[in-house]
Amino acid sequence: KMTQGSPVASESYSTRSGRKLISKTSTKWEAKALPGHSLHRQIVSPGSITENYDESGKLSYSTIIEKDFDEFYNPKLIRTTNKDNNGTYVTEIETAYWNDPSLWIFGLPKDVKSVSSVNGGLKVSKRSIFEYDSNGLLFSETEEPDSPLWRKKVYERHKNFFGLVDTTTLSWGSEHSKGLSAQSLS
Repeated sequence: KMTQGSPVASESYSTRSGRKLISKTSTKWEAKALPGHSLHRQIVSPGSITENYDESGKLSYSTIIEKDFDEFYNPKLIRTTNKDNNGTYVTEIETAYWNDPSLWIFGLPKDVKSVSSVNGGLKVSKRSIFEYDSNGLLFSETEEPDSPLWRKKVYERHKNFFGLVDTTTLSWGSEHSKGLSAQSLS
């Protein structure tokens, strides 16, 4: 039985040379109601911890996942920390969403930023921006919008009423490939 905020734990054992713990996971779960819609509940997991062991019982690596949610329980920040004998690897993904309760549109990503690092050193980042039409269909996707290496895809839907993509137009920043221009992919 799960109660509000209770952790759920699982363990795996090896039967080779006796019963030895090889992994264990603890996950916290919460049931949340959507704002203004108390009957519509969302089950969310704000975090989990996983530990993996070698056959001798020594911890070989662990993964910690922490999440923060917006008012509609979309994960606005996910932080994953992996630790092993070689170091610590951290990835943070921050996402802003388009939520429109009047249209029943929830959880369409608008701005996604990802930053990864190893042992607190050099950080690698990526950013994507998404735009939607009034029906919630993806209109465009721009990768690295603040860089001269940006790339943009525009999805056109003119020839059908089902929302299927007719044409995809790809364009890119001046530094991406000098001398190239926009292309249409049909």
